Amino acid sequence: MGCGEVHAGRGDTRVASGFFGAKHNVAVARVPGWNDPKTGDLVVASSGFSGHSETAILDMLKAKKVDPSRITSLYTERQPCASCASELSGALKAGPPITWSVPYFDGIESAAKQLLAKYVMQAGGGRVARSSADLQEQQHEMETHEPARIRSTADSHA
Repeated sequence: MGCGEVHAGRGDTRVASGFFGAKHNVAVARVPGWNDPKTGDLVVASSGFSGHSETAILDMLKAKKVDPSRITSLYTERQPCASCASELSGALKAGPPITWSVPYFDGIESAAKQLLAKYVMQAGGGRVARSSADLQEQQHEMETHEPARIRSTADSHA
């Protein structure tokens, strides 16, 4: 399966994995046999408040004793930094494509973050995490066929 398939599912995968907003990079790797109940063969990681999403994927694989060379494609929202690119090239076999949507290197951090935020909002990932009360309300709205309300991160600060 090609990298385009990993990229095409990124918006849905990002939201389904609970990563809202664009403050942190999200990476998705296709690893045949990963068999996650939510994401199947997709390994999904966020950069969080420290670290990098690409190396977080490698760490997740190592923790389950899965050889990173089994990655068949990797998509990351931001271009891997030099350190991550080096680690990925050492861990992956030759050939798996590594793609990204936003270039990211010294001097363009602010512009890259703004561009990523735009892409995340367009993909529907700009919503804030919902409380259990919000989820119950959404379930009720779905059952009664009333439109569910959608909040953006801007709404949560109002």
